[in-house]
Amino acid sequence: MRIPSGFKRVETGIAIGVLAVCAVIFLPRGASASEQSRVREAGDELRQMGESFRQFRRNNGYYPPDTVVGKLPPEMRSRFREHNPFQGLTPIGGQYDYEHHADSDILCVCIVGSSIIEPPTLDDAMALDAYIDDGDLRTGNFRAVDGGFAYAFDRK
Repeated sequence: MRIPSGFKRVETGIAIGVLAVCAVIFLPRGASASEQSRVREAGDELRQMGESFRQFRRNNGYYPPDTVVGKLPPEMRSRFREHNPFQGLTPIGGQYDYEHHADSDILCVCIVGSSIIEPPTLDDAMALDAYIDDGDLRTGNFRAVDGGFAYAFDRK
């Protein structure tokens, strides 16, 4: 017995429809998982950097001097041999900037943008704050600052 060719078209249409529905249901979850992964990666990098700078101070009695955006202090190269988070973009956008000013009482790693580099979105920054801090960009060790966001890892 011969099956009419129209049946194959209907069957193909149904299969495509089922796949489209599955894509609509599961793709947003995948994107959300990817965003969460980037936020966790950035949070883990900030914590690692903070601990590395604190360890440097314990070993040497001082913190390295301030650097420009995207540049790891030379004194810290041995601690970041395998992966220098200051090179390139952060997992959520922007670049890292180590801040240590003689007149400041807070040492931090900032995430900043520039005229050609987009800073993190507010949603990503809020998610990062919730991951590593208190969930409020106005308080805690991770805060919104002029031109970006800062993770304060120590006070003098």
